[in-house]
Amino acid sequence: MPHIQLVGPATVFERADIQAVLADLVLVFGSVETVDPASLKVYATPVAAFAVGEGHPALFLSCVLCVLGGRSVELRKTMARTVHEALVGHFGSSDLKITVEVREMDREIYVK
Repeated sequence: MPHIQLVGPATVFERADIQAVLADLVLVFGSVETVDPASLKVYATPVAAFAVGEGHPALFLSCVLCVLGGRSVELRKTMARTVHEALVGHFGSSDLKITVEVREMDREIYVK
């Protein structure tokens, strides 16, 4: 069930072998407690047009981890840190702002 959504400028995705990055995220996130690697969906969406605020790094990579609710705050922090570290390893961070957000989905209204 979990989804990992990566969104950023196309030039960011050109920095790395994006298919290898996605495969690595399956392995890395799949190793976190309570995550079933067989149910993961990981995808990247490049954006052609964007703007950032003054003083913000010129490029960004936004990552959203969508998981079913019920996990502890500590476990969600571990999820975010684990994925953030993997993304920094692939893309670096000197001119790039990488953010990771964990979103909980309500089990009662999630339909698949």
